[in-house]
Amino acid sequence: MSSLVRIHILSKEENTLEVEVEIIHPDEHPIRDDFSYAFQIILEQFNSIENEYIYNAGWQQYPITQEEANKLITEELRAELNPLKEFCYGKSIDITEEEYKNIENQGDWSYNGKEISAMGIEEETRHHITLKPEYSKFCEEIEKYIESVEVLDHKNYPHWFDRLDAWLTYKETWDFPEEAYEAHQEDPNPSYTLKITVKQRHIISHVIEGSEWESAAFSFEGYYAKDYVPKYIKNRKFLLEPAAVNTEYSEKELTDWWKALSDTWKHILQINLHIQRHELFNSVVTRCLGMVTSAYFKNNYPNVVFDPPTRHDLQEMTQLKALFASSMGLKTLEPIKMLRGLYLVELESNDFEDVTPLSGLKNLQYLNLYSCYTMSKVNIALSNLKELKYLYVDPKKQEDIDAIADLLKLKELHFFAEFEVNAKVFINLKNLKKISGYSEGVTKESMPALKEMFQSGIDIKWELGETGEMVAFD
Repeated sequence: MSSLVRIHILSKEENTLEVEVEIIHPDEHPIRDDFSYAFQIILEQFNSIENEYIYNAGWQQYPITQEEANKLITEELRAELNPLKEFCYGKSIDITEEEYKNIENQGDWSYNGKEISAMGIEEETRHHITLKPEYSKFCEEIEKYIESVEVLDHKNYPHWFDRLDAWLTYKETWDFPEEAYEAHQEDPNPSYTLKITVKQRHIISHVIEGSEWESAAFSFEGYYAKDYVPKYIKNRKFLLEPAAVNTEYSEKELTDWWKALSDTWKHILQINLHIQRHELFNSVVTRCLGMVTSAYFKNNYPNVVFDPPTRHDLQEMTQLKALFASSMGLKTLEPIKMLRGLYLVELESNDFEDVTPLSGLKNLQYLNLYSCYTMSKVNIALSNLKELKYLYVDPKKQEDIDAIADLLKLKELHFFAEFEVNAKVFINLKNLKKISGYSEGVTKESMPALKEMFQSGIDIKWELGETGEMVAFD
């Protein structure tokens, strides 16, 4: 298995460890702050000493010799950690050649009723198997030893391709163009610092301050341990991505704003804060774009009750980079005025009228106003959104179309217009790559401009009237 991270033991004091986890593999994404991951760090160092892996090489560094490390391992420590090693990695058992052949012939990969994860032959005579790890049992047992795991900080986190700005640039969550990877070749690796507190000091007596090694550890809880429910709650007190703008509001401003919100708006903001604290953007965007936000909230948070937000929580809400709120029955957008750092706003299928509160979102690059049939003043709202790249909208009149034509950074336009559109105004949108829409018709002066845009490489799919006829450029 390839190494995923590089572990660095920064310090050891009494019953605590501070550990830097540097992510060195592109397939490793989340900050892992669960008990199973923390205890694997403790167990890996024990395993390295036991197997005499203590030496300096490209993938590990130790400030002491193997002989010095051996003295750290007591028989009492072995008695406690060896059973946990078997739960974590699987128990290794020597078997006879006949037993080995029987397992091969049966093809069911089991031994005395237990599943086998690996089997092999060494030096042509030693036949052995490894039983399947017992991840649930491991998770249960380590609660005797781990008091808490805290994320102290993070640097350069997450990977560039997991960030909102990468999605806004390429509208992809993977398989980016080659030039994107080349542009980020020299980026420093993401890292984060864990503080691991143990209940029993002796369980980390062998851990060596200043040591480093590469690891393929991963979280067991919620992955293999399906029947195990952790007895702690993750509660990170920082956003995974830095805020876009400084939105330092006073405590009174934040409190008054929160009190004035409807229950619906409070629910939306608390869930948005929760998912953006705990999930990477590229995993959220695939589940929450379009009309699916309300379904996602209902399926994943059907009866969730959040604690009253602290001032810190409210401050972080105002620093959100994305807001997912489609199909939520919103009647007003006034609360959005406090969220000046938004880059993405998903509002499809809501019931608000005045959309001018959006005009203060100067960083906005993605906006979905599809199927918001009661909205008005679209042209006023759009006039200030000069950074907009992706727009989904049902324009009400030609003035709305004219406002779209002033969005010079626009890359994609998706629209539904129940009137005849003068599309000539789009000719100056030099960054436009795609138009997808419907209108009752297009004016005669539109066609030369649309044909010129089509011939320049813009992907245009424009449906006309009830017949479903497409604008043709032959």
